[in-house]
Amino acid sequence: MDFNRSIIVAAAVAAGVAAAAVLLRARGSLAGKLFAMGMLLFAAESAINYTLLQQTAYPSQIRWREMRFVPLALLPVVWTAFSLTYSRSNYREYLQNWRWVLGLAGVVPVAMLLLGGNHLLVLSPDPEYPSRQMVTLGWSGQSLLVSMVLCAVLVLMNLERTFRASVGTQRWRLKLVMIGLGGLFIARVYGASQGMLHGALEEPLMVINAMALIVACFLVGFSVLRTGEFSIDLYPSQAALHRSVILLAVGAYLVVIGLLAKLSSLLGGTAGFQLRALVILLGLVSLALLLMSDRIREKTRAWVFRHFDRPTYSYRAVWEDYTRSLAGCDSEEAAGQALCEWVSSTMQALSVSVWLLDEHGTDLRLAGTTLEPGKHPGLDEVTDTGTRVVILQSVAHLSGITDLDADDAPPIAAIGRLHPRVFPKGGHRLVAPLTAGRNNLGVIIAGDRVSVVPFASEDRELLATIGNQAGSFFNGLRLSRRVAESREMAAFQSMSTFFVHDLKNTASSLSLMLQNLPRHFDNPAFREDALRSIRRSVERINQIVQSLTSLRERLVVNRQPGDLSQFAERIRRTARERNLTLDARFDPAGPVLVDEEQLDKVLTNLLVNAHEASAPGSLVKVRTGLRDRHAFLSVRDEGCGMAEEFIRSRLFRPFQTTKREGTGIGLYHSRLIVDAHGGRLEVQSAVGRGTTFTLLVPLTAPAASRSSADESTLTGAATSAAPESQTS
Repeated sequence: MDFNRSIIVAAAVAAGVAAAAVLLRARGSLAGKLFAMGMLLFAAESAINYTLLQQTAYPSQIRWREMRFVPLALLPVVWTAFSLTYSRSNYREYLQNWRWVLGLAGVVPVAMLLLGGNHLLVLSPDPEYPSRQMVTLGWSGQSLLVSMVLCAVLVLMNLERTFRASVGTQRWRLKLVMIGLGGLFIARVYGASQGMLHGALEEPLMVINAMALIVACFLVGFSVLRTGEFSIDLYPSQAALHRSVILLAVGAYLVVIGLLAKLSSLLGGTAGFQLRALVILLGLVSLALLLMSDRIREKTRAWVFRHFDRPTYSYRAVWEDYTRSLAGCDSEEAAGQALCEWVSSTMQALSVSVWLLDEHGTDLRLAGTTLEPGKHPGLDEVTDTGTRVVILQSVAHLSGITDLDADDAPPIAAIGRLHPRVFPKGGHRLVAPLTAGRNNLGVIIAGDRVSVVPFASEDRELLATIGNQAGSFFNGLRLSRRVAESREMAAFQSMSTFFVHDLKNTASSLSLMLQNLPRHFDNPAFREDALRSIRRSVERINQIVQSLTSLRERLVVNRQPGDLSQFAERIRRTARERNLTLDARFDPAGPVLVDEEQLDKVLTNLLVNAHEASAPGSLVKVRTGLRDRHAFLSVRDEGCGMAEEFIRSRLFRPFQTTKREGTGIGLYHSRLIVDAHGGRLEVQSAVGRGTTFTLLVPLTAPAASRSSADESTLTGAATSAAPESQTS
């Protein structure tokens, strides 16, 4: 057996072994099953290639050449699905969002294979040897190679997205798998592109694909043995992948190869074309790996700063990046995780963890880490009480940045138990306190630097500064939580005091009635009065329940074109029901966008407030019109009025009222409805002189452009019009 055929057989065996090993290691994992299926398809392809090379009869060669397209048609859907599920905890979201792409990847190649089965290969006379038949790819075979290139690009982009989402030791665990699979599919891009250009998949391309498959299986197997895991849990963003290194490299390769092929055809020289194409591909792949390598970036940055005498960090950029990373974090866990990922990326430290003391200093919890879950022992696993106390006191009294591996003092060794080494030769670990004023809220620990580069003085200063800043940030989160809790408690106390008082009065009234019931039960007048009392109590309880329900319900407005004057009949009906003496004038007040049902609640509440605040027979004035690009509706009463201080600080707050039997919720709810309309609710009042509430709703665009010109005319007309008085 010659070398080429040995390589192809070895590739088939390696793919089969890799599939079985991953199935055993990642049992129950969808990504593991898809990986095994993909490797078995590669193994089948290699077996077919080996069988093809063994054939000597021309018809047999043609049949096995066509057989190669069967696994080629199934590869796109399997490997695209794998790239969407590998090391992604949210893979179901990706499968849902990519369902159409997966459907096309599964249907289109198979359809081309079945419908174009007679056009996979084309037989034509060989120009150099007319007596021989030359076998080239037909339109169906070319289409399957195009689908393979597209599949390879999608797989590479998805793997790159997963790799970019990893930080610290997560990236270390994924690196070998990514390099192996990346090389495999880059070889596929090369082989398929060469097959399309030359119209055939010759033996050298088979060998290149087989060698890439062997290397991929070796790297995946070595990664599983080294880490003990096939995949990890990441949450890559659903956003599109910008600045994709893989997409840039593949695109550049295909453009260069196209130009090279065109130039070769013009010059008439095709010798060595495949070798030149392979060199270009390897150069672009090497450039992509350099751009994605943490170690190369770290060494390049160190070389530049060493020879050009610049500081290691651009502190303005560092500060902006730090602020951007923690912006929007509203919990200690979210901030801790964001801080770990930022420190890992900025300082090139693979393992970073943040530990926070509780507010009483009696417990310590992990708030964020770049390591896998379960890699930190945690305080709960320390069973010895004395050791727990030492760890807590050490964290609480740590005075500055400390090297955990250079200081063997018992307090420092105790802190070191929280963050064990990941790599035996990963370098020293640094710990810095998270300080807020004179108190330590916790610690941040960083270690396992890329390339085992020791932490320099600038690294120590940066970590110490970040400890101070992050401590202030965590302290702010705790203060905000306390303020929110105190506000919730104050609101609860205010609400409970209000309703307990109201219910107590209702219960007292019912209790007095029950005490007198045995003595006066036969008195018809007493029974009638008792029924009225029960009815009032039930209405009051229903009112309280309705008020609480209005606070709980989510406000939804469905605005439609209308005019505030269209509420005239509803206002008159409410006035009749409440025996109001109404002075109403309804001038045009539109067009506006209003939810009639919600706005009717506001107007009813304003009329009821005016009635309850006024003496019997007092006049209530209602007006509608236009003012300052708004439609308005005002309700004025002649009641007791309100003090300026009450209006300024308490009027629109729930459970604040000047009425004897009010709940203070009506105006609060009314203001929410008006705000949802983009309007406002104004109030003018003076003690003993009455109150005026004015509802303002913005006009729609055409009316707003005319309102300024029409306002003086409308005002003059309103002044000359006689008021409509109605007594109900």
